[in-house]
Amino acid sequence: MPALKYEIRANGNLLDEYTSFVTNAGRVQVQDPFKAGTALITGRDISQISGLNIDDTLKIDIVEFYGTPILYTIFNGRISDIKADYGFTTNIDTWTIQGDDALALAGRTFKNTTFAAGASCFNGCFSASSGTAVSISNLYGTSSTSRISAQSLGIVNTLQTWNELVQTEQGRIVSLSPTTVGFVERNNLNLFGTLCNFTDGTVASAEPSVVYQNVVFRSRADSYFTQVIVEPAGLAAQTAGVNGPTYTMNSYDQTTAQASNLAAYVLASLDVSQDVPSSISYIAENQPSASAQFAVRAAVETLDGSRSVLITLRGTQYPCFIEGVTISADPAETRFTLNLSSLEAVVGLVLDDTILGVLDTSKLGF
Repeated sequence: MPALKYEIRANGNLLDEYTSFVTNAGRVQVQDPFKAGTALITGRDISQISGLNIDDTLKIDIVEFYGTPILYTIFNGRISDIKADYGFTTNIDTWTIQGDDALALAGRTFKNTTFAAGASCFNGCFSASSGTAVSISNLYGTSSTSRISAQSLGIVNTLQTWNELVQTEQGRIVSLSPTTVGFVERNNLNLFGTLCNFTDGTVASAEPSVVYQNVVFRSRADSYFTQVIVEPAGLAAQTAGVNGPTYTMNSYDQTTAQASNLAAYVLASLDVSQDVPSSISYIAENQPSASAQFAVRAAVETLDGSRSVLITLRGTQYPCFIEGVTISADPAETRFTLNLSSLEAVVGLVLDDTILGVLDTSKLGF
């Protein structure tokens, strides 16, 4: 019996004849741009999709866990496509619904955008969407240290502008509803600490343990960079590292000094993320009941970067952030796959910490 029970609603109506679904959210690697979250749902009984249209709301909730009522939303967006497939007889008719989230809406939005000198990156994001159908809010309060330069951009794409501002701040954006997005500033990352430990049992942990199926490390050629070039709008490009494979990014840094610090920070994040797992997969039905809920929470509570997780592999523990999540479910099981980066990529020196307080390893940030 599946551990999880779902409710899928389109335009508020329950789709109880679904057979499987897959959702994606977040990004693959640290420093990737944030992209739209998506859902793909298949089902039987074509009458289920009667009257549905593109842009109708689409929501997937977990409503039961091992017989216990629970509520976690794993997708909250709008329908982007509907397809009916008629078989030889009605009992083999099928339907498919595709959906996307508020970041997709931002990707379809263009706006005349200006920035005031010295504004925060969040204020820049707010300006890039003000008056449009998509909005953005600061999730955990203002603690930004990066400031942006005065700009008159003309008519620009909202999602692209958001991503450049997120790069400048080194924060995060996450879809909250079909029309709203949350912004998390760099100093609020890992605000609530470690959620759980994905473990093979070789090291005891105070955190709740989640049993994983497999762990994958990034190939050495993947995201390997020895140099970062930051190109701030209207200012001279700034470089960190030595000549070799180069990662180039745009920013709205107010000063070249800030852009130079950003380049060093990004180079460090790319470097340390080579040394931790790049993804981890696990199945809901394989979890012990005492900690099974944390398997779900890791997939739905971590995309905003406010929590981290531990990965224990054969005696070594890796502190990680969740960059992206894929959830696939059918009548037999639910599989979670999490894209990972190093916790050291986004936090500074922590005194008396065995992981984040190591001389010549932990950085002070910027």
